[in-house]
Amino acid sequence: MLDDKLIVVGGAAHSDLWMQIIADVTGYPVYTIEQEVEAAMGAALLAAVGVDLISREEAQGGWATLIERARPNAERRVTYEQRFGVYRDLYPALKPIMHRLQSSS
Repeated sequence: MLDDKLIVVGGAAHSDLWMQIIADVTGYPVYTIEQEVEAAMGAALLAAVGVDLISREEAQGGWATLIERARPNAERRVTYEQRFGVYRDLYPALKPIMHRLQSSS
């Protein structure tokens, strides 16, 4: 079960377009970390727990500030759902052809 929001970090988090696409496809608001220290922050939190500087509960709260980047657009969500339905219907017929393409390279 997903939370009531998605938290995106890494390269895609710097793209407004990708944040909106993720929100529209999933139907969840998308947040990113305000500070640009994703990996370092995670390592620091794990280290602090490991040497008993902070508790697990404190680490779960993190030291980062979340900012909302995109809210889902209901109209686009419907379009993505319809297109995904077409993809699901086409996939069984196209699967053998796609595998033939892969083996011919």
